[in-house]
Amino acid sequence: LLVLSAAEAIHGAVVDTEDRPIAGATVAAVGVAWDMPPATSDAAGEFRLTTVPHDATSLVAAARGYRTASASLAARAQSSAPTEHVVRLRLVLAPPIEGNVVDSDGQPIAARVVACEGERFAAETTSAHDGTFELPPSAIGCIAIASRDDSGASEPMTLTGGHVTLRLPAGG
Repeated sequence: LLVLSAAEAIHGAVVDTEDRPIAGATVAAVGVAWDMPPATSDAAGEFRLTTVPHDATSLVAAARGYRTASASLAARAQSSAPTEHVVRLRLVLAPPIEGNVVDSDGQPIAARVVACEGERFAAETTSAHDGTFELPPSAIGCIAIASRDDSGASEPMTLTGGHVTLRLPAGG
């Protein structure tokens, strides 16, 4: 048994708080009973989802360095005629990623911290003597590693925002 539901195209733009386009943002429909490929915004911030079922409750937009945003699709449920729905998604910059580096005993230590190594968004810093460091929000989604010549590297950690602790192994 195959049940089909009504669907329509949705297009729009992903912008920042100053209405500048955000390229490379992923826009996905939420509330759909099957996997539906997301759209990616182009250089002008524009995206297009060609067939979005009426079951979809909202759209979610995500881009590196920004907080995730959503837009309700409730207004289109009130329209019975198939139309093309237009959505503008505004993303807010995420705060910097704060963290600290500790040694194998849990004590704060200065170390080199690298995130997104080899990528366009690569970021590098050195933690202070109290172990604290800060990385730009563009590092969200990347892998971060702390290292020192006398102890090696920490376990790789995917940055999700918020606070992160990188633990160095015992020297040897």
